[in-house]
Amino acid sequence: MNQLWFWKNWQANYRHLLFIVLLLGIGSLGLLWFTSFISPAPAISTEQYQQLEMQEIALHTFSIAGISLTTTGDSFLIFEQLKGGPFKLNQLTGYIYVGVLACAMIVLLSIITTLSRFWYFAGMGLFILFIVGFRLETVALFNQSNKIPTMVVLVLYGGLSYYFSTFNRNVNFQTRLVSFSLLTTAFLVCIIFFSPAKDPFQHLAANGMIAGVVLSIIFIFTVAHEILALFVNIISRGVKQTNSLRHFIIISITYMVNLSLTYAERKGFIHWNFLTVNLFLLLTVSAILGLWGFRQRERLYANILPSAPLASYLFIVLAAVCFVTIGFFLATANDPPLQLMKDTIMYAHLGYGLIFICYVFANFAPMLAGNLQVYKVLYNPNTMPYFTFRLAGLIATFAFFAYSTYSVSVHQLFAGYYNANADVYSFEGDAQAAESYYGQALLFSNRNHHAHYALASMEAQQLQLSKEKKHYELAEDTRPTELSYLNLSTSQDRDGEDLQANNTLLKGLKDFPGSGKLLNALGLSYAKLDLQDSALLTLDKAKQNTSIKSLAETNLVGLMTKFKFAFPADSLNQLVGLNEKGAKTNALALASQQKIELAVDLPQAKDSVLTVYEATLLTNYILNRHEKIDTAFLQSIIKLARKPSNMYYKAALLEAVSQAYYTVGEVKNAFNLLSENAFVDKNGKMYNTLGLWALEQGNAEIALAEFKYALDQKFDAAQFGKALALSTLADEKGATSAWQELLTSSDTTFQSIAKSFIKIYSTSPIDFSSLNDLQKYQYTYFRIPVLDTIAFNKVVATIFDTDLKAKAILDKSKKLWEVDEPQAAANMISKLQDTNLRNKTMYDEVLHFNMQLLAALPDLPALKQQVESGVDFKDSEKINKVYYEALLTVLSGNKEEAKNKYEWLSQNNPFNEEATLAGIKYVKQNSSNKLKTFNLLVNAISINPNSPKLLKAYIVEAASLGFDDYAQESLDNLKGLISPSSFANFIRENPTIFQVIPN
Repeated sequence: MNQLWFWKNWQANYRHLLFIVLLLGIGSLGLLWFTSFISPAPAISTEQYQQLEMQEIALHTFSIAGISLTTTGDSFLIFEQLKGGPFKLNQLTGYIYVGVLACAMIVLLSIITTLSRFWYFAGMGLFILFIVGFRLETVALFNQSNKIPTMVVLVLYGGLSYYFSTFNRNVNFQTRLVSFSLLTTAFLVCIIFFSPAKDPFQHLAANGMIAGVVLSIIFIFTVAHEILALFVNIISRGVKQTNSLRHFIIISITYMVNLSLTYAERKGFIHWNFLTVNLFLLLTVSAILGLWGFRQRERLYANILPSAPLASYLFIVLAAVCFVTIGFFLATANDPPLQLMKDTIMYAHLGYGLIFICYVFANFAPMLAGNLQVYKVLYNPNTMPYFTFRLAGLIATFAFFAYSTYSVSVHQLFAGYYNANADVYSFEGDAQAAESYYGQALLFSNRNHHAHYALASMEAQQLQLSKEKKHYELAEDTRPTELSYLNLSTSQDRDGEDLQANNTLLKGLKDFPGSGKLLNALGLSYAKLDLQDSALLTLDKAKQNTSIKSLAETNLVGLMTKFKFAFPADSLNQLVGLNEKGAKTNALALASQQKIELAVDLPQAKDSVLTVYEATLLTNYILNRHEKIDTAFLQSIIKLARKPSNMYYKAALLEAVSQAYYTVGEVKNAFNLLSENAFVDKNGKMYNTLGLWALEQGNAEIALAEFKYALDQKFDAAQFGKALALSTLADEKGATSAWQELLTSSDTTFQSIAKSFIKIYSTSPIDFSSLNDLQKYQYTYFRIPVLDTIAFNKVVATIFDTDLKAKAILDKSKKLWEVDEPQAAANMISKLQDTNLRNKTMYDEVLHFNMQLLAALPDLPALKQQVESGVDFKDSEKINKVYYEALLTVLSGNKEEAKNKYEWLSQNNPFNEEATLAGIKYVKQNSSNKLKTFNLLVNAISINPNSPKLLKAYIVEAASLGFDDYAQESLDNLKGLISPSSFANFIRENPTIFQVIPN
């Protein structure tokens, strides 16, 4: 027990100092293991970025003359990708490294001053090399970029050490430590305040690297046999041990075979997929065992280190330097010296291990065979001296270095040195010096991932993309990391080399099997190659990796949507959990695609600043709920989108809101919002949507203007809408030309419809019998004037399809109604009274139009019966439902509810003139503000300027307020929109007004 707690017999001051030194060693060991788990971070960090893709979602479908038209919205798909960030100098690790080296120097120098003269001078010689290695001229202390600072430091430390060694040898060890600590502190303070370098300690860390490596190698050699020594200790310690020699042979051979397999695997002699020895774990165990092993060998060093505490301090500070040096290389991703340290650990344990086995057999084989307690005399050899073991072990270790070409190891050391200095100059912004040092590092070791990666980062910052990719290719051929594979595949993908990018990721997975980062990227790469099954399976496998689970989930759902996967979107909660906003965003897009309403919790934007996740999630949520969404919620989204901080998401959010407004029947708000958005963004698709809306609302003039705007923005699909609008406006010449342009369209549907229309326009009025029923119906719709019922009846009589004939009659009735010919419209629709309509959609359309007529009469009892009969009010009919309810509410005497409904109608959809005018009329009757009615009419006409019904109301109101010029201008416009008889009737109906308005 006394041997285990060997410090218990020390003086208190030595025990306290031991604990301080142990903290230094444990902290350094902690740094090693922490950095080994996060490496290549923090030098090379993983960056996450989002790639957004638009997914067109069909929102609303309607038809004009048998032609189905669909308005779409753009939902977003988020794809999460990872890449390696630019190389960054980790300053904290540099400070820790310099700090540990400084502490080690203080302890070692204090120990050196206690040694005999020979060992003192030997130690001071090493100390001089230690200080010179820091190259203090690089920090330009007191602006001295020469050797003077180095000479001053050597004189100060050398003088103080010589004083303790020669003139005051009796001074205690603690005083020596404090003295050197104060001198070192003063030196560091001078560096802080009198060095012009941006961060002088980073220069010291880079230049002190070689000293750290040398001390680390000495320590590794010192402890390389400790595990085998432990085996001897365990085997021979028991009182009743048996077969000790056999046990030692078995366990030693097992240990050496494992080391040999690790060596063979690292050198590429074998490529077995098995778990090899972790070299850092090997070093850690050896170092911990070595603290007690070094104590066992005290007498061997008694002539050099007469004090037991000093020997322990020496061992621990060497261990601390070794650990912190490796941790420094790991934290800076400096792979050449890190490779050197790994090789040193492996070679030393092999070389010293083999010789130590020989040492045990040469000295203690008979004792082991006799089951004696060899551990007590392990370092009291009688045949092979311990010094011979150390020398032979050193020779064996160097034999491994020589076999692997020892110059490579030396070059790795210098490559690491130049890498470290290049990092510092890059951090200081001296790109030229940094590139020069990286170039030197590559000359010493071309298999230098650190230098290639850092140079690639620098080339990327200078937009030298081809050079960037070249360095990533070279990094891949050295000692690649997951991130260098990711960056290379990203650069190949950027250059259109999709297959090469895929192969790069596959190669990466051979080096890093099961890497979630690479699997995630590979899944997206497969998707780009349209290998759908491979993409989904790969991302599902990536999802099992907890570190990137959320990313893989997001991408998995995104690809399901992109590939139009048939999995029900409402079951996605069970499939992936949907814990992340990205996954929810993609799930909403999939749900919208499948016409499923998905329940998703919305985010609360902090300080009203939206992230890309929140903005896309809100957009997709609105489109998913566009048929039922609350308008108050839409208003809040508009305010949020208009904030300057959300300018990047404004267009997408406002477009989604306008789509929802249109669906819920707030047509005016929808038009105003989308028109603003289209104008600001010069967005052809938005103009096309406005054109389609205008067509559905029956205003072909506005539709044509919007389609032309869309074509100006190179949105070629708007050519179809333009042709249809020209046909609706009865511009046969323009329509024919527009349809002919569509004959060369890449869309086969457009081509087919264009051919049919060209045939319709090329058919003379006496030759329409050559047309099929659909074409005859379209002939009546587009070629026969609204008021020409004779020609219409002649063509309709030849249509055999009952539904098409009914549709033609219904459309003619609606057109007559729109030009304010109510009697003609009623007469026309009466032809369907005895028709047996088989198509439910057709039947519902007729029913809705009849309700419009009943509301206009008004025949409220009949209207109430129809409304309560369970008629389905879809999309564009929703406003009529409110209109009918408002009429019936007045009938029931509920004035407050009627007021709310009529006020909503008065400013909601100017294309539904009856509902709008009914609302305006109610407002006028119940408001003392004479201008309110006029303003409502002005707003309605600004949206629907060619409506005869709105113009009539506007003229009357303007004239009554004395706005004669406005009234006259609108009267002239009205005259060209309706028949002469209707115009004359309007004049006669308002004799008072037109007494003062000239004809």
